[in-house]
Amino acid sequence: MEDWVDEAAAALERATGDPMADAWVGTVRVVSATDPAGRGRYQACTVELLLEAPDFPSETMVTEFVFDRRFWPEPGVRVRARFSRRTPREIDANWSSLPRR
Repeated sequence: MEDWVDEAAAALERATGDPMADAWVGTVRVVSATDPAGRGRYQACTVELLLEAPDFPSETMVTEFVFDRRFWPEPGVRVRARFSRRTPREIDANWSSLPRR
């Protein structure tokens, strides 16, 4: 994306009071993930994540996401992410970059 697009999106987030305004930009690393159960294509997965970004005190969190079985998170995988400065447990991760199983 072009720089002006990112800047415009950030300005809009600040203007609307979005919790992702001025978010930390870094990565989340999958520490652990539950295995898929059954044959359903989309399933809930409980993941333990390590949030990492420059000047951010790394922390772990446990949360639940719904994933396509073909792109299930594996321990050790890192994806780009943003997390709120006000509420670091509010994250926007690039899950679409997970490798296909």
